[in-house]
Formats: sequence, structure tokens, C-alpha cells
Amino acid sequence: MSLWTSIQRLFGKKRKPKRDFPPWCKALCYGALNEARAAIESKGTRLKEHSITVRVRTDTQLREGGWGWFVPVLDLWAGALTSPDGGLVEIAIDPAQVGNPNALHVGSLMHDIGHHWLITNNHGGGHDALYDDVLPGWKEARAFWGKGRG
Repeated sequence: MSLWTSIQRLFGKKRKPKRDFPPWCKALCYGALNEARAAIESKGTRLKEHSITVRVRTDTQLREGGWGWFVPVLDLWAGALTSPDGGLVEIAIDPAQVGNPNALHVGSLMHDIGHHWLITNNHGGGHDALYDDVLPGWKEARAFWGKGRG
């Protein structure tokens, strides 16, 4: 740790959270980040900013529900996924469409960025019914995970 970093920490200066988004879909990611935050805060939940990385997955296959990849530890196919610590959101894309932000499923991106906000602010990683009407696919995901999964 540098002397300057030590001085900043001593006097309470906090580092700005990092936003690590692919350049070709940066605007879409910022939009989903802001919309998910506004949606969650509309329910009275207070949120603080934390660093986030969005990674677009190209090791995908077209399935009944859209593009996705197999997640062995969960024993399921995912179209989007948030890491347990909330810092990483992965989203599937048709590999032939990399570079086209319109090829990303915006609802899935906003849903998983919603998990980012809630997990990093210690509100858990589940699908609290409070957000059913403001986060895409929230109620449906709770119904799915309630069927003996997760």
C-alpha cells in the first residue's frame, strides 16, 4: 500500500467503485445499473455503490429459453448469473452477435444487476417478493428456485 493510499484511508477518503463493462455495451450496462438501483430504491431500500464487473459469455448454446451456458455447480443452464459476492454479473450472448448491444437480453441484465445491488448491500441473494413488480423475472425466478433448487 502506498503512502498516499494510507493517508487517504486515514482521513476517510473512499475510492470510487469501479465499473468494468465491455466497451461495446457500456451504455447498456450503465442503463441497467441505474434502472435496477432506481427500481430497488423505489421500494424504500437504501443502497450504496460497490464495484461491479459485467462479463459477456460467448461459450453459449441456444436453448429453449434463449442463449445460455451450463453451470456445473448449480447443475443448470443460465442466461445470466451473479457471483455470490455480487461483484460479477455474467450474461450470455449469441457468439455471432458479440459487439451488438441489442443482442443482450436487457431484462436478464437488469435482473442480475439487481442481485448485485442487493447482495453488495447485505440484502441477500434471493428473490424477495418486495421487488416482484420492479425487477424483470423476479417473481418467476422465485417460483423456479422454490422448486427444490438453491
